[in-house]
Amino acid sequence: MPCLKSNETEVMIKPKESHLPAVTTQNEKAKVVIHDMASYRQKQEVSTLLKILALSQQQVEANRLTPIEEVVQRLKSRSKKD
Repeated sequence: MPCLKSNETEVMIKPKESHLPAVTTQNEKAKVVIHDMASYRQKQEVSTLLKILALSQQQVEANRLTPIEEVVQRLKSRSKKD
């Protein structure tokens, strides 16, 4: 990995072109990971979806379910109020 101070442009371009993170080190230990924005946003979206999935699974396991008919009725009631 090139030195960040002297090769800033090269360090920034590699993740953008390859869509792979660049890891900077200090004293042979990983310190910073650089992602291109598209990859970063995709990882954030995946993380959010996994959290929603985990919460949904917890609700199923706790038997906190709402019948579809009730959900549809609530949505129809809301749309009439607006």
